[in-house]
Amino acid sequence: MTTTVLDDFNAKLVVLETLCHDLEILPAYMPESDPEWDRIDESALAYYRALVIPDEALAQVTALTFDGGLQIYQDIWPGWDGEDDYFGIRDHAPLAGLPALHTVWTPDPLPAEVRALYTDRGITIED
Repeated sequence: MTTTVLDDFNAKLVVLETLCHDLEILPAYMPESDPEWDRIDESALAYYRALVIPDEALAQVTALTFDGGLQIYQDIWPGWDGEDDYFGIRDHAPLAGLPALHTVWTPDPLPAEVRALYTDRGITIED
């Protein structure tokens, strides 16, 4: 599996949250100056779009979190309040196919078809 499988950029961001901020396997974006709170940081956006996720890093993702409070979202848009679907994942299938994934945490119930993608692969959903 390569990052090309993560064609949904918002799905890639969830994986990068784990790899950059939780496991610190890949470097997180570090702004050169304080970004404007109420705007998208285009440099952060470009950084994460270009960041390549090696297969060996993907193989270390055992858990994912779907939550509006992820640090990676704050990297890109510091003032985002999580009240809209700007970072909404459109395609969960590649995430459910991550080789070592065994747990998904979400504060909100997942739609039945999305839930089935994970549970059919033996992935535990904690909501």
